Amino acid sequence: MSIQHNILQKDGTDKEVSLTPNRAIKAKCMECSNWSYAEVKICAITNCSLHPFRFGKNPGAKRDLTDEQRAELRLRGLALSKLTTKKD
Repeated sequence: MSIQHNILQKDGTDKEVSLTPNRAIKAKCMECSNWSYAEVKICAITNCSLHPFRFGKNPGAKRDLTDEQRAELRLRGLALSKLTTKKD
């Protein structure tokens, strides 16, 4: 499912794009935080209706997982964190 959405680009112009709901939320958060991912991470505007949905989270969704599924997700998360961790 995609949504037609107008986003404000870094140069100040509007652009109409087709976004999934998660990408539309990300675009709005980035626009609100002056295009700084670090600012999105530390956003203190908790009364914003999008705040609980940042980073692909859905606070209303409850997942019933088996122990095997939980273990698989844990392993997948560890593998992803190793890929995104910066090396000095």
